[in-house]
Amino acid sequence: FSRTTNGGDANPITGDFFFNSYAKGEMFKWDRANQSSRFMYRVDDVDWEFNIQFAPGGDFAYIVVINRSYVLRTKYNKETGTLDAPVHFAGGRGQDAYRDGVGADARFDHPQQGTFDKNNNFYLADSKNHCIRKITPEGVVSTFAGRPREAGYADGPLRRAQFNTPRGIVYDEATATFYVADQGNRRIRTISVE
Repeated sequence: FSRTTNGGDANPITGDFFFNSYAKGEMFKWDRANQSSRFMYRVDDVDWEFNIQFAPGGDFAYIVVINRSYVLRTKYNKETGTLDAPVHFAGGRGQDAYRDGVGADARFDHPQQGTFDKNNNFYLADSKNHCIRKITPEGVVSTFAGRPREAGYADGPLRRAQFNTPRGIVYDEATATFYVADQGNRRIRTISVE
C-alpha cells in the first residue's frame, strides 16, 4: 500500500475502501480478502491532496482536490466494485479564488472535507475562503454560511456568521445540525437547519 496516502473513504453500502497516492495522482482500492491494494487509475494532477467522500447511497463519490481547488465526481461501478475514472465537476483547476457559479465556473480556495445531506447536496469547508459552500447534484455552487474571504469569528445568521479556516464539516440528519471544525478559531461550531 502507498506510503503517500492522505485521503480515502469507504462506500457506505458495500464497505469497499478507496484511497490515493498523492505523489503520483493514483487511485487504489483496498482488497480486504488479500490484504493488498489494487491500482485503478491515474488522474491528471500529481501531488494532489484530496478527500474522497461517498454520497449516502454509495452510487457516486466526490474527490475534493485540496491543493488545486476543484472537485471531481466519480461513479461507483456496482458490477466491478470499482470507481470509474473521475470527471471534473466543480471549481477551476489551480485557480484559488472565490466565486459562486455552475461547475467549472465556480471557484474555491483550498477546499477541505465535506458532507452530504439526504438530497445529495454536498457541503464543503472552503478553508481559505473562510466559508461553507454548497454543491447541488447538478453542480450549482453557492455560499451556504460565512462571509467569503473574511476570516473572523461571529455567530449569527448563515451569511453573517464568520469562520477562520474551516477544515471539516459533518451533518447529523437526526438533529438537522451541521458541525464545523473551525480551525483558525479553535472551535467546533454548529449550524442548525429548520
